Amino acid sequence: MMFNTPEFALLLIVTMILYYAVPRTRLMLLTIANILFYAVVGLRYLLLFAVVSGIVFICARCMKRGSKRFFLWFGISVSLINLIFFKYTAFIFKSIERFFSFTLVSPDTGWLKLALPLGISFYTFELIAYVVDVYKEKVEPETSILRFWMFIMFFGHMIAGPIMRGSEFLPQIKKLAIIRFQMGNMRMGVFLIGLGLVKRFLSQII
Repeated sequence: MMFNTPEFALLLIVTMILYYAVPRTRLMLLTIANILFYAVVGLRYLLLFAVVSGIVFICARCMKRGSKRFFLWFGISVSLINLIFFKYTAFIFKSIERFFSFTLVSPDTGWLKLALPLGISFYTFELIAYVVDVYKEKVEPETSILRFWMFIMFFGHMIAGPIMRGSEFLPQIKKLAIIRFQMGNMRMGVFLIGLGLVKRFLSQII
């Protein structure tokens, strides 16, 4: 689901209406919106994201109990292996085959044709930045898996960035219930969305 599609516009509008209409359910509402946004590309990629981010979540929590360096590198390794497998495996195999002039895997091999998971680069580097910040004690490990997933997979920046740091975004998520509607912020948000759509349109025709 791209930002310039009617489906995204519908998801955004419905989410915004419910966000201000039912303040007490905001965390769950945004979690559902994130899942719907991500599930468009396939449930298996949503499950993959849940597993990888869940492992990093647990690693960050375990740092409080000792073996900080082990859990740091375990979380980083899981994140990078996921990224490398989907983004660079085909390139690595083809490079080896060209260099040695022989075939390692058949061109029809199914796992070499897997689609790239949505936002994999962004969420990989967010997970790494988060676990490093916890290791350096710049941020406390999040205790709620819903708040953690909200931080990592927020659909507003999932495929276009920026890469958020826990110290920037997690405090905002914890204050969701007390945020009030402000017309000035709404106008600015609509302006920025419109500006982004114009830039996207111009980049396609120039």
